[in-house]
Amino acid sequence: MSELSESTLIAAIKAETGGRYEHIVAFARYNVDDQYCCNEGGAPTWVIASRLGMETADVRKALNKLQKRGLVCKHTRSNCNLWWPVGYLEELTTEGEYA
Repeated sequence: MSELSESTLIAAIKAETGGRYEHIVAFARYNVDDQYCCNEGGAPTWVIASRLGMETADVRKALNKLQKRGLVCKHTRSNCNLWWPVGYLEELTTEGEYA
């Protein structure tokens, strides 16, 4: 797990979530926040792990640490955790392709 940096994890989440959720970004002006984006379009743990070529349990532990530090949002749906980087919605709407 030591080989997982916070920037690597956040980049993997952004790669999975960015560009596919125009409908979320379109509603950004209606009091939508990062937690809403996580609930509606967050990246599942197993998808992030497979993108990184890592074990899901190791990635989950690292993401939980980032959540405790306030760097990612987490939403649990059924037995699946969804993740979204804090501040990513603002990044998409101010400097990204949806600005």
